[in-house]
Amino acid sequence: LTLAERGSTVVVLDVPEGGEAEHAGIEPEDVILSAAGRTVTSLEQARDLLSGPMGEDVILELSRAMPNGPADRFRLRVRRETVRR
Repeated sequence: LTLAERGSTVVVLDVPEGGEAEHAGIEPEDVILSAAGRTVTSLEQARDLLSGPMGEDVILELSRAMPNGPADRFRLRVRRETVRR
């Protein structure tokens, strides 16, 4: 995932094609509210919480803007994978 910090929120900018995040359903502009049960308030914190043993899952709580309505909050299970650069 490519992430960015906007104020005190962390937003997904890009989701690699064919990666675990795409398979889980994460989309660009999703806001990461929590990871592994901990509230995310900074980019550094998000990176720390998303890191971990490869092949293990992490639970993310996300918020997604919905057309003509309030943002939708939901949880996804994402398998950790090697960081691609």
